[in-house]
Amino acid sequence: MTPNCSKPMTETEFETRLHQLITEARDRNAPLAGAYFVHSPEPNVQDYEVLITKVANQFPATTNTDS
Repeated sequence: MTPNCSKPMTETEFETRLHQLITEARDRNAPLAGAYFVHSPEPNVQDYEVLITKVANQFPATTNTDS
């Protein structure tokens, strides 16, 4: 599936779509951690290696103590 590439994607759009993809994969118990090679079929377009690693949660869950 290739999205419409007529309009450049903003950094925020990219981060949102990447977050959605990772969240969906996690929710479906897909393996996430690893290195993924993204090869372009075009010789003049950059190839990428994407590395996904587990990290500790930055923000612990909080409990609302207001009553």
